[in-house]
Amino acid sequence: MSCSAIPPILASIIARLTAAVPARTRTTFLDLLLGAAVTKGGHVTDAILAGGLSRGWSTYYWFLEQGRWSWLRVWAALLEVLTTLFRPAVWYVVIDDTVVERVSTAAPGALTHHNHNAKPNRPKFLRGQGWLCLAAVIERNAFAVGAVPLLLRLVRRGTNRGKLRSAGLLLRLLGQRLGPVRLLLDAWFMRAWLIQRALAAGHTVIGCARRDLALFDVPKPPRKRRQGRSRKYGARLTPERVAALPAQRSAAILYGKMQVVRYRTCLAAARFLRGRVVRAV
Repeated sequence: MSCSAIPPILASIIARLTAAVPARTRTTFLDLLLGAAVTKGGHVTDAILAGGLSRGWSTYYWFLEQGRWSWLRVWAALLEVLTTLFRPAVWYVVIDDTVVERVSTAAPGALTHHNHNAKPNRPKFLRGQGWLCLAAVIERNAFAVGAVPLLLRLVRRGTNRGKLRSAGLLLRLLGQRLGPVRLLLDAWFMRAWLIQRALAAGHTVIGCARRDLALFDVPKPPRKRRQGRSRKYGARLTPERVAALPAQRSAAILYGKMQVVRYRTCLAAARFLRGRVVRAV
């Protein structure tokens, strides 16, 4: 492809991202960037091969492992590109985890994970690396919605341990770069610690609480000073109390179809869940 065939908007995006790294490493970074955009495998080797191998393998290795460049600056440049091209009223951000299959036992963070796909031709457990992804939702119209990965973090402490802490780190790095966002969380991440962090930062949390979580009211402050530790939980929210809450209906595009969503909103605290919960029924 000649330079004249590259769309001007794509050339502007590449120029902004390339300017975030030092001048002497921009050629190597450009090869990896274009290779990662072309390849479908997602591995560094695929990106190097797709980039054309204009430099030696050791050059790419040294750039990734010991290069003096800041990935936070590259990430900031990516956010600047997004905010320039898209200006929604409210940004939607997603935090979710995925597993990248690995055969080698020496790969960093490679552990045995439960396979949630539940396909008949796939094993129930597989070896791979657990990754957390922070992505921004881009919506062109009601039927054209996509997600742009912003940050990826390798979970090294286990299949479940460390995921909440890593999600909190991704949320802290995001800060107010996109303003107050609406954070979409999986049911596994609907925990008090992470929800409180998001609410304290001015964000709104949207997620579906698991049915086996114990929900409690926020305890009322004591009228007079008392000795000992203050109460952590209030009255328990029984299924009858939750069912008595007013239900709200909203039409939305889900999985490519127009569907009506019915949900109840409550201010609750739980053993693992506390904060504003949008609970789907």
